[in-house]
Amino acid sequence: MMLCVVGVFGFCYLPLFIHEIFFRIPNYTVFENSFILMNKSITSSVIYSFVKLFATLNSSVNFIIYCVLGERFRKTLKLMLSSWANFITRKTRRQTIASSSIVG
Repeated sequence: MMLCVVGVFGFCYLPLFIHEIFFRIPNYTVFENSFILMNKSITSSVIYSFVKLFATLNSSVNFIIYCVLGERFRKTLKLMLSSWANFITRKTRRQTIASSSIVG
């Protein structure tokens, strides 16, 4: 499972790292006299939006990977969600009882 998480991290963040190297480091002239340099601000913003989306998706994909591959994670998540649901149900019952005793 850990290998899968690390692989997805690398896949999602590699474009961002490459973007930072080529577009963010000041005075980096790899694209000298090229179309990309002339339109660097437009190209950079479009590419940056795309690679930032990829990096953000990593967090969502990690949750899915843990749910699919991690048995202990699933058990703990179920326990936490059921505890939360019981807490909300008890709180709602207390509020209903309190409001009915005030009215009646």
